[in-house]
Amino acid sequence: MSWGKLDGAFWADPRVTAGGNAGAGIYARVLSYGVQYGTVRVPAHVVDFIAGDDWCALGALAEVGLLRLDPDDWYTVAGALTAIAPTTPRRERARRAPGRATPAQIEARVEFYGRRCWICKVGPYAALDHVKPLSKGGSNWPANLRPACTPCNSRKGSRWPYEVPA
Repeated sequence: MSWGKLDGAFWADPRVTAGGNAGAGIYARVLSYGVQYGTVRVPAHVVDFIAGDDWCALGALAEVGLLRLDPDDWYTVAGALTAIAPTTPRRERARRAPGRATPAQIEARVEFYGRRCWICKVGPYAALDHVKPLSKGGSNWPANLRPACTPCNSRKGSRWPYEVPA
């Protein structure tokens, strides 16, 4: 599940802070679920999973009217679903791409290239480049990640295949 960024309208609602920090966190995640799936109704098992064992915070949210348990075991979310800006398509594509690289694997890739850009081999790296871009079906596996300096990374963009200039 991807979490968006909270905007000012979220914290401006006094009911959000009435539930305390734990309640605000639960409410933010439930709102994010609603934004992701475009609904104001969230299954009770999802809300229970998000709340964990914090029944007090969940009760506080119900008490101030931010969540209402319906008879059919769904919660109705009060408040604007626009309080959380959804993630960008690029971030969502990165999240859904296959593979994951641990920090140790990323560090090993950077060290393999001598902490320099894989394209120009001169500049210090500033970013990790997906050799086969995510937009072209690339992955987040370590073998697809290489260090790149900002100019080279910008020049390469999302081209695939990419011929390294001689």
